[in-house]
Amino acid sequence: MAMMRYLLLAALLVFLGCKKDPDFGPQQDNPEIRDSLLAPVYSALVLNEGNFTYNNASLTLVDLDQRSDQQDFFFRSNQVKLGDVAQSITVRDTMAWIVVNYSGLIYQVSLPEVKIVKTLNGFVSPRYLLPVSDTIAWVSDLGAEKIYQLNLRTGEVSTRTVIEGWIEEMIVVGDRVFACMVKSHEVIVLNKHSGQVEKRISVGNQPQSLVQDYQGKVWVLCDGGWNVNTRKNPRLDRIDVDRLQVDFTYTFPNIEDSPTRLRTDGAAQQLYFLNRGIYRIDVTNNTPSPELWLETPGRNLYGLGVSPDGKTILATDAGSFTAKGSILHIDSSANLLKTYPAGFIPQHVAFYRSN
Repeated sequence: MAMMRYLLLAALLVFLGCKKDPDFGPQQDNPEIRDSLLAPVYSALVLNEGNFTYNNASLTLVDLDQRSDQQDFFFRSNQVKLGDVAQSITVRDTMAWIVVNYSGLIYQVSLPEVKIVKTLNGFVSPRYLLPVSDTIAWVSDLGAEKIYQLNLRTGEVSTRTVIEGWIEEMIVVGDRVFACMVKSHEVIVLNKHSGQVEKRISVGNQPQSLVQDYQGKVWVLCDGGWNVNTRKNPRLDRIDVDRLQVDFTYTFPNIEDSPTRLRTDGAAQQLYFLNRGIYRIDVTNNTPSPELWLETPGRNLYGLGVSPDGKTILATDAGSFTAKGSILHIDSSANLLKTYPAGFIPQHVAFYRSN
């Protein structure tokens, strides 16, 4: 009997002494950990323009997470040279279109391998490709002075709209396309379904790039022109997309300024552009004004890109234009994280999700 009581007492002590370790087993959901695992990870494709007639355009891949680079990535993936004067690259989901200006062609490639899916010909000197639907894209062409229509599924190219003039960047806003008309100093507004011109909006001299902000308004950066006899002070114009008219203008005080590459962050509340250094504008202000965001002494900045999450800014340095350039990896607090090598005249930057 005594032995039985002893065994019962020992069992009771063991039971009472057992206590679940609070750090063992399934834990409560941690939002910070969950969000970090689900957050998108981006890589960047940097298009090296190359020297005119030298056929030395190339593509640099930058892994933003690993902070690593791979040079000549297009050639390494396809064993084909990219061509002569690479102008722009457009990314949509797992596809990208690389526009090679002087070669007169566009490569459709798969991501992330950058393998050629189609080679699209029939252009004179294409500049920018803009998807206007799931199946149709528009291509601006400097030499042909027209906008081509490209069927993204079949690769068929046809003439869409004949435009007399030099067209640079284009964006879709609802059922309309807004396009920069460089020589006529206008933004032309076209119906994206019919291609018909709805309005021509006068802006500053030589509009080159444009973006849409968080309120839906379109900002247009005009470099002022290069001809010393006809140039004017650069301007940044804002267009009300409902009334189709300029409702705000910032005029740069120095005619020697030459702002380029207008870009926006993911929230479309901060605009960035190049003007020797990198400038930023908070467009949530009632009277937005550019502020120098990052000085870059000794650099020849030529291209600019902002990741969709707004955490990464890549600026390209073309150097002397005759030697290979470099890529500056900058965070959203203007800290230079790393500098990568690049090809000749690194220019256009495009981001794609790599996770």
